Amino acid sequence: MLDRSTWTRTARVSRTSYPIADAGKVLDLFASGATVVLQALHRWWPPVARFCRDLETALTHPVQANAYLTPAGATGL
Repeated sequence: MLDRSTWTRTARVSRTSYPIADAGKVLDLFASGATVVLQALHRWWPPVARFCRDLETALTHPVQANAYLTPAGATGL
Protein backbone atom coordinates (compact mmCIF):
# COMPACT_ATOMS: atom_id res chain seq x y z
CA MET A 1 0.00 0.00 0.00
CA LEU A 2 1.30 3.44 -0.89
CA ASP A 3 1.79 6.25 1.54
CA ARG A 4 -1.23 8.55 1.39
CA SER A 5 0.86 11.52 0.22
CA THR A 6 1.61 9.62 -3.01
CA TRP A 7 -1.98 9.89 -4.19
CA THR A 8 -3.61 12.75 -2.25
CA ARG A 9 -3.52 16.51 -2.01
CA THR A 10 -4.69 18.83 0.73
CA ALA A 11 -8.04 20.62 0.55
CA ARG A 12 -8.98 23.40 2.95
CA VAL A 13 -12.47 23.90 4.29
CA SER A 14 -12.64 26.95 6.55
CA ARG A 15 -9.60 26.53 8.78
CA THR A 16 -9.40 22.76 8.50
CA SER A 17 -7.27 20.80 6.03
CA TYR A 18 -8.33 17.43 4.65
CA PRO A 19 -6.51 14.94 2.42
CA ILE A 20 -8.46 14.20 -0.76
CA ALA A 21 -7.63 12.03 -3.76
CA ASP A 22 -5.59 13.84 -6.41
CA ALA A 23 -6.93 12.60 -9.77
CA GLY A 24 -3.68 13.39 -11.57
CA LYS A 25 -1.58 11.43 -9.07
CA VAL A 26 -4.02 8.50 -9.14
CA LEU A 27 -3.94 8.41 -12.96
CA ASP A 28 -0.13 8.53 -12.96
CA LEU A 29 0.05 5.64 -10.50
CA PHE A 30 -2.50 3.66 -12.54
CA ALA A 31 -0.46 4.28 -15.71
CA SER A 32 2.61 2.90 -13.94
CA GLY A 33 0.76 -0.33 -13.05
CA ALA A 34 -0.91 0.40 -9.71
CA THR A 35 -4.30 -1.07 -8.86
CA VAL A 36 -7.00 1.46 -7.95
CA VAL A 37 -9.31 0.20 -5.19
CA LEU A 38 -12.78 1.72 -4.74
CA GLN A 39 -13.84 0.56 -1.29
CA ALA A 40 -17.43 0.48 -0.06
CA LEU A 41 -18.81 1.21 -3.52
CA HIS A 42 -22.24 0.20 -2.18
CA ARG A 43 -22.26 3.39 -0.07
CA TRP A 44 -21.72 5.74 -3.01
CA TRP A 45 -23.44 4.29 -6.09
CA PRO A 46 -27.21 3.69 -5.74
CA PRO A 47 -27.44 0.85 -8.34
CA VAL A 48 -24.74 -1.09 -6.47
CA ALA A 49 -26.43 -0.33 -3.14
CA ARG A 50 -29.72 -1.78 -4.46
CA PHE A 51 -27.92 -4.84 -5.81
CA CYS A 52 -26.21 -5.43 -2.45
CA ARG A 53 -29.50 -5.03 -0.54
CA ASP A 54 -31.20 -7.55 -2.86
CA LEU A 55 -28.29 -9.96 -2.46
CA GLU A 56 -28.39 -9.56 1.32
CA THR A 57 -32.08 -10.43 1.27
CA ALA A 58 -31.46 -13.52 -0.84
CA LEU A 59 -28.45 -14.68 1.18
CA THR A 60 -29.61 -13.44 4.60
CA HIS A 61 -26.06 -12.23 5.12
CA PRO A 62 -24.38 -8.78 4.96
CA VAL A 63 -22.87 -7.84 1.58
CA GLN A 64 -20.55 -5.04 0.49
CA ALA A 65 -19.02 -4.14 -2.86
CA ASN A 66 -15.47 -3.10 -3.73
CA ALA A 67 -14.04 -2.53 -7.20
CA TYR A 68 -10.45 -3.25 -8.24
CA LEU A 69 -9.11 -1.59 -11.40
CA THR A 70 -5.78 -2.91 -12.63
CA PRO A 71 -4.16 -1.77 -15.89
CA ALA A 72 -3.65 -4.28 -18.69
CA GLY A 73 -0.40 -6.18 -18.27
CA ALA A 74 -0.16 -5.47 -14.53
CA THR A 75 -0.85 -7.88 -11.68
CA GLY A 76 -3.60 -6.85 -9.28
CA LEU A 77 -4.88 -8.33 -6.06
